[in-house]
Amino acid sequence: DLAIDLLLKRVIFADFAGVSAQEVEDYYRTHREKFTEPEAVQVSIIPAETEEMAQKAVAALQTGEDAITLPGERQMTLSARRGWIKRGEVDPALEEVAFSLPEGEIGTVKVPLGYYVVRVEEKRAKRQKLFREVREEARRAALQQKYRDVLKQWITKLRERSSVQVDEAMIEQAIAAYEASIR
Repeated sequence: DLAIDLLLKRVIFADFAGVSAQEVEDYYRTHREKFTEPEAVQVSIIPAETEEMAQKAVAALQTGEDAITLPGERQMTLSARRGWIKRGEVDPALEEVAFSLPEGEIGTVKVPLGYYVVRVEEKRAKRQKLFREVREEARRAALQQKYRDVLKQWITKLRERSSVQVDEAMIEQAIAAYEASIR
């Protein structure tokens, strides 16, 4: 590991100067898709064991109650299970309901363990993050990209200056020996 570290620092990246502010801005502009905030929905959820319990919860919530007690259950509040969800993060049925309901609306979802009563609290559209919000993240990404580019250039130069001969018979023997060892 020490030899690799020395090779990287003293040979490959000896003249590496980091990234300039302009390179960071250029990286942000050419990789804008990496700096987006996806569409999200803030939901409040009450789990219910049966469809009947879910419908009772919906009826109670539609009258303006924020806390309900279902038969045989402890009191449940919507705010107790509140959070933001993005597409692809939750059960597809829950995602479909959450993203299709308007803000303030209530719906039910059948899930493997019963039902969810879902109220959409707030929706947030997909948006492009501003450069000033992601400057440090863009700087790190641009730096990593530049490191990779320098390393690729070094490997290309090394290959151009080197003569590599491949002994196919030796490779076949090595593969056979490896396959025999894993049987």
